[in-house]
Amino acid sequence: MITKSLLLITGLLGGIFQSVERFDLESILRDPSIIKTETGKNQLTATGFRSEDSKKFEIGIKNNQLHGNWTSYYENSVLCDSGRIEKNLPDGLWKTWYPNGQIRNIRTYSAEKYAYAKTDLRRGHPKFQHYVITRYANEGKDVSRYFQPKFDKSSLAPDAKLLQKIDYNTDAENQGGYAAPYVNSLHHGLFINYYENGAVKDSGNYQSGLRHGLWKEAVNNTLYGTGVYHHGNRYHQWRYYDKNGTLVYTEYYRNNGTIKDRHYFKK
Repeated sequence: MITKSLLLITGLLGGIFQSVERFDLESILRDPSIIKTETGKNQLTATGFRSEDSKKFEIGIKNNQLHGNWTSYYENSVLCDSGRIEKNLPDGLWKTWYPNGQIRNIRTYSAEKYAYAKTDLRRGHPKFQHYVITRYANEGKDVSRYFQPKFDKSSLAPDAKLLQKIDYNTDAENQGGYAAPYVNSLHHGLFINYYENGAVKDSGNYQSGLRHGLWKEAVNNTLYGTGVYHHGNRYHQWRYYDKNGTLVYTEYYRNNGTIKDRHYFKK
């Protein structure tokens, strides 16, 4: 008998994973101005230039999928982003930079755990769940957001072509967000956002797609909080400080991540 939770998970899978299977590389492969160099069986490196001595990007492709090292550059040859992609999925450390050369984002991904989590979700067995995400799905929660890259939102349309994303990201005049060249991902490891002046905005770690452990988060330009996440939920006590390091208030969370109490401190 098919359970209600299994039907829900099956429906979620379509939305979570179909974009990886339908990834479109035509904007790269059909552009005659992009240099394609064979590096192995069904494998090549695609290199785009602004001019003869100004490289714009260099990416790996295998079996019509993004596969291999990825780098793109601003017009002044400063790195825009760098990482590795395995069969359309980011794997390992992924970095982005501001046009001034300051590091902007650090992400850590696991393509292997993505595949395992995908299998766990497809199995949908209520008693044999290797990942907390699967348990959340069985509880009726929408887990699709855990399989999507997390960057400042760009102004590009969700179905923008790969070349459009590269053009957008490598435009030094662009003051918007970052359009990840991959559609799906699973965060696992270090995660940091920086301001353009080098100050840390948010930092912490992910475990199999969920925030887990000690985190620091900016609430706004003058307030930040520190505390612990437990499998994606804020846990126990969080402390919030102003830009001078003065404690402003504390929050206490229940095990399910909802606020139990908040206490403000007099100045």
